[in-house]
Amino acid sequence: MALESRLPPSLTSLYRLFLRAASASVLDQHTARKQLRRLWRPNFESAARIIRDLDRADTVPTERARLEEALRVWEQRADNTLALLMNSSGSRGLPHKLTRNLASLNYHIRDTHTPKAGPQWKSSPDYYVDLEAAFKNRLKQERGQSKGASPEYNRQAWGALEEVVRMAEGSAGVLLGQPKYRRRRA
Repeated sequence: MALESRLPPSLTSLYRLFLRAASASVLDQHTARKQLRRLWRPNFESAARIIRDLDRADTVPTERARLEEALRVWEQRADNTLALLMNSSGSRGLPHKLTRNLASLNYHIRDTHTPKAGPQWKSSPDYYVDLEAAFKNRLKQERGQSKGASPEYNRQAWGALEEVVRMAEGSAGVLLGQPKYRRRRA
């Protein structure tokens, strides 16, 4: 990896600290730990993008000021979130319930748990299906579909709850994560 593309040690150490705190907040339960990591990783990816944009030499001064302010706000929210995770790991009160429920929510809205649209039964007795052709057509359709969940599904799954989460993030100054959807390979 080239030195130019590396992230600053402060961000990588913050991410590692974040992972340890998230793990402790859900009592080192593997599934919950993995879901919290998936939930908060996009926040760190966006911070890394901001840092890389700041490191570019061709950044306009007004854009640089906007990016520095966004990074400052993000760092403050990350500190507040670490405090929330610390409280969550130390007590079994509201912070612990919040992190546990965020992990559970992220687990249950993932694409692998959505019902797949299967074939429908035709009641007509003269209906005939060429199984080999139907199987080939289904394979073609599956290969042709784009990877990842549909944007409509993402809106429906997160929906109004995302609005509540964003308001809570704004009022408390914490990061509660961004769900990221992707399809699993068979």
